[in-house]
Amino acid sequence: MVFDITYAIDENGKYVSIDDIKVRGLACNCKCANCGERLVAKLKGDFRKPHFAHYNPDKDSNNNPLCYEGTLHKLAITVLSEEKCVMLPPLDCVEAKQIAFEEIEPERRNDCPDLQPDIVGITKEGQRIAVEIRHTHEVDDRK
Repeated sequence: MVFDITYAIDENGKYVSIDDIKVRGLACNCKCANCGERLVAKLKGDFRKPHFAHYNPDKDSNNNPLCYEGTLHKLAITVLSEEKCVMLPPLDCVEAKQIAFEEIEPERRNDCPDLQPDIVGITKEGQRIAVEIRHTHEVDDRK
């Protein structure tokens, strides 16, 4: 399986998409959002779509799915923190709906010491909603 990294951190500390990068190689001045290592921008290829790859070939994203998944995970937390809303999926007794948050607490253990949700959103009514980002593994029954 190919794990192409399509988002990175630019020299200003902001997430940037490979689609917004105009220069190839190290000139992109980007680093991996997961491990912090330097990335090269690979903009054109005969067989692969544009993507970032680690400058250190031993840590290339194709061989390191942790950086791929970690980057997506951190990007999702950043987007939720900035947008301060989430679409809740339908449950047995509740319809799907969008919830707006007044405050966001990323990766805090203040509600249950042995569990750490990705985000706790606090509504204007003071309701605390734990949000877990899912990519490959479902949340277990306990969580």
